[in-house]
Amino acid sequence: MKRLTLDPVTRGWAVVTSAGVVRLGLGFVASLLIARALGPANFGVYAVLAATVGIVGSLAEGGLTEAAVLEAFAATVADLDADTYLIELKAAAIDVVAEHADRLGKRVVLAANDVVADGLDEALLALAPERVAG
Repeated sequence: MKRLTLDPVTRGWAVVTSAGVVRLGLGFVASLLIARALGPANFGVYAVLAATVGIVGSLAEGGLTEAAVLEAFAATVADLDADTYLIELKAAAIDVVAEHADRLGKRVVLAANDVVADGLDEALLALAPERVAG
């Protein structure tokens, strides 16, 4: 059986997303337990304090989670060498790929999600087996 391996970017995204989902689930369960223990009036005070802590915590985090994933992506991109880099405009790490290509003196092509050309999909799909094979 072949083991599924993920590149650092996908692995980082999966860890960050999974942690967020687990945090939300545990927070919901904790809120139910706290609401039952405190009663309506005291839970209102708790909710205001919890919201304040959440906002301050988000500001204090300052994007460090995203920075860690971006750093992993930059390490992956460092191993790339191509004649042209095609970057989707909505890509979160567009600057990493563009800077890498620029350092190598390579051409960067920016593409929106709705690139339309006759036979483009077929041509791109035809490249996939060639690229995977070597």
